Amino acid sequence: SGVAITNNTVENSGSYQGSSSILVQNFEGDGTCNTSIPYFHPEYAAGPPGNNPTPVTIKGNTITDGGGWGITLDAAGACVDSNTVTGKQSAIHISGPGYSNAQNNNNIISNNVVTSSTNDGIDVVGSGNTIDSNTVSNSQYYSGFSFDSRSQNNIITNNVANNNGQYGFEFADGSNVASHTFTGNTASGNGIADIEGISTLTPT
Repeated sequence: SGVAITNNTVENSGSYQGSSSILVQNFEGDGTCNTSIPYFHPEYAAGPPGNNPTPVTIKGNTITDGGGWGITLDAAGACVDSNTVTGKQSAIHISGPGYSNAQNNNNIISNNVVTSSTNDGIDVVGSGNTIDSNTVSNSQYYSGFSFDSRSQNNIITNNVANNNGQYGFEFADGSNVASHTFTGNTASGNGIADIEGISTLTPT
Protein backbone atom coordinates (compact mmCIF):
# COMPACT_ATOMS: atom_id res chain seq x y z
CA SER A 1 0.00 0.00 0.00
CA GLY A 2 1.12 3.57 -0.62
CA VAL A 3 1.10 6.82 1.30
CA ALA A 4 0.10 10.31 0.14
CA ILE A 5 0.25 13.15 2.66
CA THR A 6 -0.66 16.26 0.70
CA ASN A 7 -1.75 19.88 1.13
CA ASN A 8 -2.06 19.91 4.91
CA THR A 9 -1.34 22.76 7.29
CA VAL A 10 0.36 21.76 10.56
CA GLU A 11 0.99 24.41 13.22
CA ASN A 12 2.77 24.34 16.58
CA SER A 13 3.15 20.57 16.69
CA GLY A 14 5.93 18.42 18.10
CA SER A 15 8.16 18.64 21.14
CA TYR A 16 11.84 19.16 21.75
CA GLN A 17 12.36 15.42 22.39
CA GLY A 18 12.85 14.35 18.77
CA SER A 19 9.27 14.12 17.54
CA SER A 20 8.10 15.18 14.07
CA SER A 21 5.10 17.03 12.68
CA ILE A 22 5.02 14.49 9.82
CA LEU A 23 6.70 11.07 10.19
CA VAL A 24 6.71 8.41 7.45
CA GLN A 25 8.47 5.22 8.48
CA ASN A 26 9.07 1.70 7.13
CA PHE A 27 7.51 2.14 3.70
CA GLU A 28 8.98 1.44 0.28
CA GLY A 29 7.80 3.69 -2.52
CA ASP A 30 8.08 3.41 -6.27
CA GLY A 31 10.56 6.26 -6.66
CA THR A 32 8.03 8.78 -8.00
CA CYS A 33 6.29 11.86 -6.65
CA ASN A 34 2.86 10.65 -7.68
CA THR A 35 0.00 11.24 -5.25
CA SER A 36 -2.49 8.77 -6.73
CA ILE A 37 -2.39 5.46 -4.86
CA PRO A 38 -3.44 2.50 -7.02
CA TYR A 39 -5.83 -0.12 -5.75
CA PHE A 40 -4.11 -2.82 -3.70
CA HIS A 41 -4.06 -6.23 -5.34
CA PRO A 42 -4.17 -9.06 -2.76
CA GLU A 43 -2.23 -11.41 -5.03
CA TYR A 44 0.88 -9.31 -4.45
CA ALA A 45 0.71 -9.79 -0.70
CA ALA A 46 2.42 -13.20 -0.91
CA GLY A 47 5.46 -11.74 -2.59
CA PRO A 48 8.57 -10.28 -1.00
CA PRO A 49 8.63 -6.76 0.46
CA GLY A 50 8.58 -4.22 -2.35
CA ASN A 51 6.92 -6.68 -4.72
CA ASN A 52 4.25 -4.12 -5.55
CA PRO A 53 5.69 -0.71 -4.64
CA THR A 54 3.34 2.26 -4.84
CA PRO A 55 3.93 5.98 -4.31
CA VAL A 56 5.04 7.24 -0.91
CA THR A 57 4.70 11.01 -1.22
CA ILE A 58 4.75 13.98 1.18
CA LYS A 59 3.79 16.96 -0.95
CA GLY A 60 2.47 20.50 -0.68
CA ASN A 61 2.27 20.65 3.11
CA THR A 62 2.81 23.80 5.18
CA ILE A 63 4.42 23.24 8.58
CA THR A 64 5.05 26.11 10.98
CA ASP A 65 6.50 26.49 14.46
CA GLY A 66 6.85 23.96 17.27
CA GLY A 67 9.61 21.65 18.50
CA GLY A 68 11.15 18.60 16.88
CA TRP A 69 11.41 17.99 13.14
CA GLY A 70 9.01 19.27 10.54
CA ILE A 71 9.29 16.13 8.38
CA THR A 72 11.10 12.88 9.14
CA LEU A 73 11.40 10.36 6.31
CA ASP A 74 12.48 6.84 7.28
CA ALA A 75 11.59 4.99 4.08
CA ALA A 76 12.97 4.13 0.65
CA GLY A 77 11.90 5.21 -2.82
CA ALA A 78 9.76 8.01 -1.38
CA CYS A 79 9.24 11.66 -2.33
CA VAL A 80 9.26 14.86 -0.25
CA ASP A 81 8.23 17.61 -2.65
CA SER A 82 7.02 21.22 -2.54
CA ASN A 83 6.61 21.49 1.23
CA THR A 84 7.12 24.68 3.21
CA VAL A 85 8.65 24.38 6.69
CA THR A 86 9.01 27.54 8.77
CA GLY A 87 10.13 28.17 12.32
CA LYS A 88 10.60 24.56 13.42
CA GLN A 89 13.33 23.38 15.76
CA SER A 90 14.67 21.45 12.74
CA ALA A 91 13.06 21.09 9.33
CA ILE A 92 13.55 17.92 7.22
CA HIS A 93 15.38 14.75 8.30
CA ILE A 94 16.19 12.03 5.78
CA SER A 95 17.15 9.10 7.97
CA GLY A 96 19.49 6.25 7.14
CA PRO A 97 21.41 3.18 8.28
CA GLY A 98 21.29 2.58 11.99
CA TYR A 99 17.91 4.20 12.50
CA SER A 100 15.61 1.38 11.32
CA ASN A 101 15.37 -1.48 8.86
CA ALA A 102 14.36 1.01 6.19
CA GLN A 103 17.69 2.18 4.84
CA ASN A 104 16.07 5.34 3.55
CA ASN A 105 17.86 5.36 0.23
CA ASN A 106 16.83 6.46 -3.26
CA ASN A 107 14.35 9.16 -2.24
CA ILE A 108 13.45 12.38 -4.05
CA ILE A 109 13.73 15.57 -1.98
CA SER A 110 12.70 18.45 -4.22
CA ASN A 111 11.25 21.96 -4.35
CA ASN A 112 10.98 22.36 -0.58
CA VAL A 113 11.34 25.75 1.11
CA VAL A 114 12.78 25.82 4.63
CA THR A 115 13.03 29.05 6.60
CA SER A 116 14.08 30.06 10.11
CA SER A 117 14.73 26.68 11.72
CA THR A 118 16.30 26.91 15.16
CA ASN A 119 18.81 24.15 14.37
CA ASP A 120 18.98 22.23 11.07
CA GLY A 121 17.52 22.85 7.64
CA ILE A 122 17.71 19.62 5.61
CA ASP A 123 19.71 16.80 7.21
CA VAL A 124 20.60 13.72 5.14
CA VAL A 125 21.84 10.37 6.49
CA GLY A 126 20.62 8.01 3.74
CA SER A 127 22.27 7.44 0.36
CA GLY A 128 21.35 7.51 -3.31
CA ASN A 129 18.87 10.35 -2.88
CA THR A 130 18.07 13.07 -5.41
CA ILE A 131 18.09 16.44 -3.65
CA ASP A 132 17.01 19.04 -6.17
CA SER A 133 15.80 22.66 -6.20
CA ASN A 134 15.33 23.10 -2.45
CA THR A 135 15.89 26.41 -0.65
CA VAL A 136 17.05 26.68 2.97
CA SER A 137 17.59 30.05 4.63
CA ASN A 138 18.08 31.58 8.06
CA SER A 139 18.69 28.42 10.09
CA GLN A 140 19.62 30.01 13.39
CA TYR A 141 22.39 27.83 14.85
CA TYR A 142 23.41 25.16 12.33
CA SER A 143 23.59 24.55 8.58
CA GLY A 144 21.25 24.74 5.63
CA PHE A 145 22.06 21.29 4.21
CA SER A 146 23.94 18.73 6.31
CA PHE A 147 25.23 15.39 5.00
CA ASP A 148 26.20 12.67 7.48
CA SER A 149 29.46 10.79 6.91
CA ARG A 150 27.41 7.64 6.14
CA SER A 151 25.53 9.38 3.32
CA GLN A 152 26.87 8.57 -0.16
CA ASN A 153 25.99 8.73 -3.85
CA ASN A 154 23.47 11.55 -3.60
CA ILE A 155 22.59 13.76 -6.57
CA ILE A 156 22.59 17.30 -5.15
CA THR A 157 21.54 19.85 -7.76
CA ASN A 158 20.17 23.38 -8.04
CA ASN A 159 19.71 23.98 -4.31
CA VAL A 160 20.04 27.33 -2.52
CA ALA A 161 21.40 27.85 1.00
CA ASN A 162 21.58 31.42 2.27
CA ASN A 163 22.15 33.13 5.62
CA ASN A 164 22.35 30.02 7.80
CA GLY A 165 24.10 30.05 11.16
CA GLN A 166 27.04 27.78 10.28
CA TYR A 167 27.35 26.49 6.68
CA GLY A 168 25.24 26.53 3.58
CA PHE A 169 26.24 22.96 2.63
CA GLU A 170 28.08 20.85 5.20
CA PHE A 171 29.60 17.42 4.58
CA ALA A 172 30.64 15.75 7.83
CA ASP A 173 34.20 14.65 8.53
CA GLY A 174 34.86 11.27 6.94
CA SER A 175 32.36 11.77 4.13
CA ASN A 176 33.03 10.15 0.77
CA VAL A 177 32.38 13.44 -0.98
CA ALA A 178 33.63 12.16 -4.34
CA SER A 179 30.64 9.81 -4.45
CA HIS A 180 28.18 12.72 -4.62
CA THR A 181 27.09 14.67 -7.68
CA PHE A 182 27.12 18.33 -6.60
CA THR A 183 26.19 20.82 -9.33
CA GLY A 184 24.24 24.00 -9.80
CA ASN A 185 24.03 24.78 -6.08
CA THR A 186 24.43 28.28 -4.67
CA ALA A 187 25.12 29.58 -1.18
CA SER A 188 25.75 33.01 0.31
CA GLY A 189 25.85 34.83 3.60
CA ASN A 190 26.29 31.76 5.80
CA GLY A 191 27.88 32.28 9.20
CA ILE A 192 31.11 30.25 9.00
CA ALA A 193 31.39 29.36 5.32
CA ASP A 194 29.11 28.67 2.40
CA ILE A 195 30.56 25.19 1.69
CA GLU A 196 32.28 22.84 4.14
CA GLY A 197 33.83 19.40 3.67
CA ILE A 198 34.13 19.31 -0.10
CA SER A 199 37.68 19.15 -1.39
CA THR A 200 37.22 17.37 -4.74
CA LEU A 201 34.03 19.05 -5.92
CA THR A 202 33.38 22.64 -6.86
CA PRO A 203 29.86 24.06 -6.60
CA THR A 204 28.63 25.80 -9.73
